[in-house]
Amino acid sequence: MNHHVFTCLRLLSVFSVAIFFALPSYAADKEANKTATDEKKQIEPAVSQAALAAELALRGEKRQSPILLLAAAELLGGVKESPRDASEVVIQQDESSAAEEDATKLEVRALVQSALEYAKGDEELLSFLKGRIEQLSSRGLVVSQGKDLPSVVIKGTTFKVLLKGKLLPGKFIELGNVIFEGKKPAIVLVAGDGDGDLDTWVYDANTGGEIGKDTDNTSTCLIQWVTRFEGPFKIRVRNVGQQWENYVVLANW
Repeated sequence: MNHHVFTCLRLLSVFSVAIFFALPSYAADKEANKTATDEKKQIEPAVSQAALAAELALRGEKRQSPILLLAAAELLGGVKESPRDASEVVIQQDESSAAEEDATKLEVRALVQSALEYAKGDEELLSFLKGRIEQLSSRGLVVSQGKDLPSVVIKGTTFKVLLKGKLLPGKFIELGNVIFEGKKPAIVLVAGDGDGDLDTWVYDANTGGEIGKDTDNTSTCLIQWVTRFEGPFKIRVRNVGQQWENYVVLANW
């Protein structure tokens, strides 16, 4: 086994252990403090996770280590972004207090890009990183379901082509067992050729409940939601116009 790949696997194992022990566990408190304790349990693990990610990112940038940067990106992938407006933050410092260099960006996309830059020239390491990044960037279809489907990148988001073809007036198509990851944003995008009118519905395949729909008078449909679980969904597209439509059904990945 290539030395770099062996080193990668060993480091990732170490990071997994470090991450496990970095997230604190809490004992039950008295009933009077139960609410505050529950809130603390929800907040502190994320703080620890973010702190560890920041440390790995800084070390990775300093050492130009693709593995450390990727580990930081994987940690940040599980930390929710703050809803606060970053423009509220005002920074003041002595002009001589900092060297003039770009600060490490604690964003998944930036860390991944840096990791790939530092890995240039090592094809085995690049291949390993890209495999991990594919799983990290997955936000819609589960990795196994989308990996062999054609890809389309729209404004930085990767979509997979679930189906494409021609739909006659009054006819419909259904896609079942479309499995999205749990607790992550899901997007279904249906695009026609613009000559008619396509309507789209998304259902929970287990219960039959409607997740969302787009039934305007255009041939472009967009349905977005955050999944509560990893499970199968059903997509139904109907041509309610008077002309046949070329169409494509996309799902984010």
